[in-house]
Amino acid sequence: MARPHTVAACLIAAGIFAASTLTLRAAEPSLLEKLKADEADAAAEAERYSKQGARDVSQDATHVQVGTIDLGGTDGGCVVNTFCMVSEGRLLVAVGGRQQSVQVVSGERTVETVETGNEIRIFSQEGELVDTWNVPFAPQAMNVAPDLSVYIAGAGQIARLDAEGNVVKQGSTPQIGNLEEFKEQVRQQLVEQAKQRAEVFTQQIERAEEIVAKLNEKPENERTAIDKLRLRNAQRQLDLLESNAELVESQSAEIDIGYYMTYKLKVPGMAVSEQDVFVAVSAVNGYGYDVWRMDHDFGDPVKVVEGLRGCCGQMDIQCQDGDLYVAENSRHRVCRFSREGELIGQWGKSDRTGKEGFEGCCNPMNLRFGANGEVLTAESGCGAIKRYTPEGEFIGLLGHAELQGGCKHVAVAATPDSSKVFMLDVPRTRICILEPRSDAATPAGDGEKPATTVNPTDEKPAATTETSASTPAPAKPEIRRPAKLKVKQRPTVLRQRSAKGSR
Repeated sequence: MARPHTVAACLIAAGIFAASTLTLRAAEPSLLEKLKADEADAAAEAERYSKQGARDVSQDATHVQVGTIDLGGTDGGCVVNTFCMVSEGRLLVAVGGRQQSVQVVSGERTVETVETGNEIRIFSQEGELVDTWNVPFAPQAMNVAPDLSVYIAGAGQIARLDAEGNVVKQGSTPQIGNLEEFKEQVRQQLVEQAKQRAEVFTQQIERAEEIVAKLNEKPENERTAIDKLRLRNAQRQLDLLESNAELVESQSAEIDIGYYMTYKLKVPGMAVSEQDVFVAVSAVNGYGYDVWRMDHDFGDPVKVVEGLRGCCGQMDIQCQDGDLYVAENSRHRVCRFSREGELIGQWGKSDRTGKEGFEGCCNPMNLRFGANGEVLTAESGCGAIKRYTPEGEFIGLLGHAELQGGCKHVAVAATPDSSKVFMLDVPRTRICILEPRSDAATPAGDGEKPATTVNPTDEKPAATTETSASTPAPAKPEIRRPAKLKVKQRPTVLRQRSAKGSR
């Protein structure tokens, strides 16, 4: 008969106890706890940057934030997943799904659930909502093909829409195959991981028993104060482990893989070329990411890249000239692959100065392409957008968007001449608008700077006048900043429902 703590270890490791309100202190954390802890650590490090306040824009930056676009109301009651831009300049915003957030007021913890219908909301560059498309599932990733077809993917599904938003083709993401077989494969993986962790858990309990027995060998009348303290602490640790085991043993032994299926079926990135569709998905085994290639009808799937490392469920990919670019955030680099998955080049490094490398625990988080094929990288936390050549040569800092801190998706897009650059601020359900500084030329180099546009909730910057050749330039140009929106900031999203007063 299995020892109670052996069975308990399996349940703890798989995170499958029925009552989510149960709080345990065990030597080994569950897989669910480890995932949450990793995300919490990443968010805490990224939050450090936001607490510094709005940073001064470097004189080397070409752009400055001039306004924002509200995507669904300033009350935060909208689940925004990503966005992209079509060639005529409209912004396509993917919303939908369900997420939970926690609020703590006077020590009381409550959970707030936000649900949004599955839609593509279409905005003008000035922030006007011009159309809404209903879609068959919550779009977690989205991109536009050269023929203006729109591709969306999420929760193990993928679809192609025409330029009017009608669903033309729908299917499953390629890593799934048969859904029931996929679920069983995930279940077996959890069971195996539980067994492996159970061995470690059991060894620690047995070790605690040995320590207590060894300390008890010394007669009580010969024990020093230090001996008594050691015995008391060892017994407390053993009692704690055994009580946790009994507590877990009383819970249901049914494996609930709902959370893990959500994690495995998420589609954090997709890209489309004239020939192919690429999707970044969670690897079936382990915690890495793979990239699959398909044709435009989702046929002939083949895994072309594997073993990518990403934090907090993020792995952005984009295509340019038939090549695949990956923002491998956990390794602080951008990778460029051929369509067959051959590594053409890579660049990037962790850099706390934020100059040529990438700040924080896991950046760049997203990427896109700007004027002249430049690679634009986007960093969560600090809100930096940097410019690189397709070969990875650092061109310079484009600018900083004023984001709420945290380790999160920060999609970026730019007009063909980079006269407008957009960056997603998920917690505030808005898109930040950056335009060239009044004293800096656009990356394209030619053309008159377009008029500044801001969200009506922002203060409009004062108008500027063009300086003639005979007028001396100011020694230090003034950098205009919009007023900060007064919005209700959404707290960190939890992946598992918690009852009041628990986590």
